[in-house]
This record gives sequence, C-alpha cells and structure tokens, in this order.
Amino acid sequence: MRIGISGRVCAMLGLLLATVSPAIADTPMRFGMDAAAAAKAKTNGLAMTYGSLWAGSWNQPEKYGWDGIRTQLLAAKAAGVAPVIQWWYWGDDISPSCVENGCTDRYQGVFKTKATWYRMSNELADLIVSTLGSGSGAIVIVETEFNKGGIETYEPFDGYLTDHEKIFHDRGIAAVISFGNWDSQDWPTFDRAAAGSDLMGTMILQSSVRNSTTYLTGADMLIAQAQQLQQMFGKPIFVTDFAFSSYPEPSYEYEQDTVVKDIFAKMPQLRAAGVRGMVWRMLVDDPTFDTNNYHGEAERHWGLMRADGSRKLAFTAFQNGIAAETAAPTVTATAPATLTATAGNGSVSLSWTASTNASSYNVKSSTTKGGPYQTVAAGATGTTSVQSGLVNGVTYYFTVSANVSGVESANSPEVAATPVAPAPAPAPAPAPAISVWWPTPNVAVAGTQPFKALLNNAQLSTYKMYWQVDGGQLNVMKDNYTDAPHKEASVYVGSWSWHGNGPYVVNFVVKSATTGAVLAQQPVTIYIAR
Repeated sequence: MRIGISGRVCAMLGLLLATVSPAIADTPMRFGMDAAAAAKAKTNGLAMTYGSLWAGSWNQPEKYGWDGIRTQLLAAKAAGVAPVIQWWYWGDDISPSCVENGCTDRYQGVFKTKATWYRMSNELADLIVSTLGSGSGAIVIVETEFNKGGIETYEPFDGYLTDHEKIFHDRGIAAVISFGNWDSQDWPTFDRAAAGSDLMGTMILQSSVRNSTTYLTGADMLIAQAQQLQQMFGKPIFVTDFAFSSYPEPSYEYEQDTVVKDIFAKMPQLRAAGVRGMVWRMLVDDPTFDTNNYHGEAERHWGLMRADGSRKLAFTAFQNGIAAETAAPTVTATAPATLTATAGNGSVSLSWTASTNASSYNVKSSTTKGGPYQTVAAGATGTTSVQSGLVNGVTYYFTVSANVSGVESANSPEVAATPVAPAPAPAPAPAPAISVWWPTPNVAVAGTQPFKALLNNAQLSTYKMYWQVDGGQLNVMKDNYTDAPHKEASVYVGSWSWHGNGPYVVNFVVKSATTGAVLAQQPVTIYIAR
C-alpha cells in the first residue's frame, strides 16, 4: 500500500517527481502532448514535460506488433520528455463478459483475452526498460477510462488492475489508474488498485458531437473530478488525457480557445485540488483518425494546430498559459509542525500549529500506520477539527497538510488516537427490600394472625409500614421489638369470604416517614382455612 509515489519508483522519476510529489508541490504545473509531436511542440515554444502514446490490443504480433511503440518511445527520449503510455488494451469493448470470456476488438479486428492482456503488459514493461533504460520516468496508464460497460461495479477487475500495476512496478515503472469522468459514485469499487496507483488519473474529452451542453464547463469539471479523487483516495492527481475538439470549424475554434483560457485561469484551483500534471491529447489535427470512435468527426480536430501546421486560436492561449505557469514564482507550503489528537466517544479532536500564510488545511486519516490516507476534511479553516462517526476501539492515524496559494504542503507528523466509549454509569442502588416474616407465601391461616414484616437495613423510625388485602385500604402496622425490631399488626382473617378460601393477596407497603413517598412493596398470597 502506498501514498503518492512509492519509494522504489521515486528514485527513477527524476524531473517527473517534482511534478507529482505532494512533498514538493511548490513547482508549477507540468504539461505534455502526444510523443510524436513533442519535439514540434518545443520548437513552437511549448514547454513540454511529458509525451503521450497509445498502446493496445492492436500491438499483438498478428496486427502491428511493438515496433511503432518503440519508435514513439525513442521519439519521447529524443525530445527529452517522460513517456506517458496510455495502455488501452480493452478499449471501448470492455465489459465483464469481454474480460472473462474474450472478445474481438471492434476497431482492430484482433481477438482479446485476459491471458493475452497479462502477457502483453509484461512485454510492454520489458520494452520500456529495454528501449529507455531504467529510471526513464515513464508512466503507464493502466487501462485508460476503464470504468464503463459494466466494469464500473465489477469487483474482480479491481484485482486485475492491481496485478498489472505490480507488473510495471516490478520494472521500476510508475503505474496510474485513470477513471473516465463519469459515475464517480462507483470509483471506490477500485480501492485496491487506487492504493497501488502512484497517482490518480482523470481525463476529459469534450466535443460538439457529444458534449455541446457541457463543453464550456470543462475547467470546472476537471476541478470537480480532481477534488473527488483527492477526497476519496488522498493522492496527487494526473490529468492523463484532456482536449476540446474544434469541430465544426470555425465556430468551435472560438469555443476551444475559451475553454483553454478558462483552464489556465483556474490553474490555482487545479493545483489546490492536487493536480500535478496535464497531458493534452494531440498537438496537430489528424485528418486520418478513425471516425468510428466515440466523438466521430470531432476525433480529427483535437489539435491546437491544424493539419497544415497553422495555429488555431487556442494554441496561443495554451502557449501563454504554459509560459505563465513556468514563469510563476514558486510558493513554498510548509506543513504544520505539530499535530495533537484527543480521543472521544466515536470521535477524535485534532489540533495543529498554524503554517505560515496557509489559507486552509486538509485533514487526512487512515486505519493503517503510515497510510495510505483518505482526505476526510478538505479546505478546513482554522487549526482544529473534530472527526466523528468513528468506531470505538479502532486506532486511527491522522495527518494534516497546509494549502498556501493553491499549493499543498507535505503532511504533518502523524498522530494516532483510539476512540473509546465512556465508562458505564454506576448501577442504581437496589430498591429497598421488604422481608415478610408472616404470613409466608401460600400459607392457609385462620382466626387472628400477627402480620410481621420489616424494611431491610432501615431503622423503624425512618419508615411507616401498611398492609392491605386485594388492593384495598392501607392499614398501619406498629413498631414491635419482640425477637427483633419489625412492624406488626394483629389481623382477623376469619371474616374474609369474598374469594371463599382464597387466594387472597396481602400487600405490604412501606412509605418514608418524612416524605410519605412509597419506598417498597411486597405482595404475599395466602389462603383461609375453614
């Protein structure tokens, strides 16, 4: 289980580490483009950190094999960018049935099986290492936007993703799972894969063909997605694939320009939501792209440049945005120096020292020492927080980070607390008890009888005692010291005839001598002997 980048992968990520580690999140946002165009992007004044490329079932030997991927990896290396491999094996065919039983790729015509997926992931991992060497900074997006076709609630796929993360981690390659921007209520289904992921990926592709009503809200959608991922999994966010198609032109070239400007205007909110890097789909339009894909003709117009190399309006907005990010002064966010926790009943009260210039704080929790942590209170103001609804007897581990000008600090020192239920209230004193000497239960009596009883552990002067039969009037009993102090009354039972021989219920009633309050009662059933 890891939070952020695992130690063994950190050592190999070089520059990439600076873009994703929450411990040094004071660096500006980093950006990428398709690997084939990374050099062209740099030539045109776009500072690039990543170069993305797509691999999938079509890289089986009977189709295209791995040569094209090797070429793109080398292009990324030559351009000095970290390759981001979108490993899209199941693609749009994904479903539980396809994964478990195999299926034919709707676009490429090759047959896909789970066994082939595992084999090709190992081949891809080996190819990355053999082509780029160790420590290349490569990132593999394990099955981009997999949460569809019934997979979004299919628990076994969580385990499969975890297996594939391990394949890449075993070669020192960072692995990321990336959700499609829908059905966020189902994202926790993949908690194991999220725990193993070095970053949490998200994406957004919008076009007039599919998204005309939401197109211009793209920046806000990205921020919301990143915030949800942060709250659910407590990890840095990587926008693995984002673009806004300019089709139909020229009207949507203006829309594309508007959205790109909005994204860069809201870059502080994106950083505050945990985003550390963003990869635009492609630099140049591709007029040969298969329009059978989801966005149809719009798939050919993701670029910031037209196919003839001329720049669209959004190119300048993108260029200026990257330049502003690169030139922006760095902001150092310092974690709270101390954090204390006080356990309560199903709750823990937290208090921490303020960080310089912090506007808010993120409270994180785990039931495992050292994490991974879940963000349980994002953007908390002040330096205290109460976490309620916790389970008594379970130890919780807490840490807090500070937000300074859209930058999140490292985590504070961890503290632990175990909620406990309050001690049970002392048992109430037992009610005073009456000891009845005579008559005894179920006895048959006749004539005049000495009814005798006492209130246990009480002085005769502190109470008065009465007897009654079958709920009738109360008859006082007098103090008597024969044999031992008690209350006594001489009662003639020979006249009791309304139940024949009985039974009759004689009830002894004790009242306080000072207040008259009833302190105790004791019924006894008797019979009349005739």
